[in-house]
Amino acid sequence: HIDAEVEQALDAGEEVSVIVILKDKSGVDLSNIQAADRKAEAYEQKKLKNRETEAEVLSGLSSEELNLRSKYESFSGFSGKIKKSAKRATINSAMTMAIAAPI
Repeated sequence: HIDAEVEQALDAGEEVSVIVILKDKSGVDLSNIQAADRKAEAYEQKKLKNRETEAEVLSGLSSEELNLRSKYESFSGFSGKIKKSAKRATINSAMTMAIAAPI
């Protein structure tokens, strides 16, 4: 899903600030873990898997298409400025859940 405002700006050829939210492909469900030490270990596994997903998506974008600003720790995603040429690669990625304008 891409935010309508972002899509319009990209279609107009503008460089747009976005937050890209990636699907959680980690397979780690923290809600069922009660022990703090096990939860911390599972959270680290989740972060590692999310970083792998992030790296795969980012590897498909050139520095000319994406000016990366931040990578997030609490969820799988990143922010930055993208150009229209990056739209197709990012949207068509099976790992992308949403592309939105920052609040």
